[in-house]
Amino acid sequence: MNMMDRLQRAMPTAMPSHIKPMSREEVDAHGRRQVQEFHRTNREKYRENVVKTLLGRAGLRETHKQCSFDNYCVTCAEQSNALVNAKAWLNRYKQHDICSFIFAGTTGTGKNHLASAIANEITANGQSVLLVTVNELMIRMRDTYRDNSPISERELIERLSTVDLLILDEIGLQRSNDNEALTINTIIDNRSSDGLAIGILTNLNYNELVKQLGERVIDRLKINQAHWVEFNWASYRSNASEA
Repeated sequence: MNMMDRLQRAMPTAMPSHIKPMSREEVDAHGRRQVQEFHRTNREKYRENVVKTLLGRAGLRETHKQCSFDNYCVTCAEQSNALVNAKAWLNRYKQHDICSFIFAGTTGTGKNHLASAIANEITANGQSVLLVTVNELMIRMRDTYRDNSPISERELIERLSTVDLLILDEIGLQRSNDNEALTINTIIDNRSSDGLAIGILTNLNYNELVKQLGERVIDRLKINQAHWVEFNWASYRSNASEA
């Protein structure tokens, strides 16, 4: 066998005619997409780990992970208005038009459902959300004072400022306490200064919330036309028990 024969045998089989090789531009674009996907996945893992480190659990409790706009019960005009407002807030958020939302009303009126529906939409988009009651937050804060705590009080507050959306639940149910008020005010102030979204779930009316948090914090929450939604209908739970 001569040299030419050996070279021909060594050459790879010709590519089928229906398959076209990628151009240099396509190869570069494919590489960029892989890098972007790698960074996106790692950002998601980082945010998830931040949330789990904060409270030892995922951003939403299991009971809230199935909440959506589609399975939100609408039986009156006020509930329809609340649903429209929640969707409008989410649309603004997706357009990077960041503001706060305050859902105010009595227990069992669906504040958590709509807040969780918002959270699930944001989480599905690869961002981090933490929905936490003030009581749970303060228990975790007190845990940081232990000698074996993995993080300090300062680190806890700083990490609460890194999640994309923080929803504080049950503001107004906790006992009046200067330390609690200072902690909540610091978190809201930090997030507002950094342009990060905040959700408030409360059973207080506007004047009561001002008294609870102070005018300065309320002014922070009102920046950029925040969505204040009243949940002033009968409790779902009361209706269920009467049925």
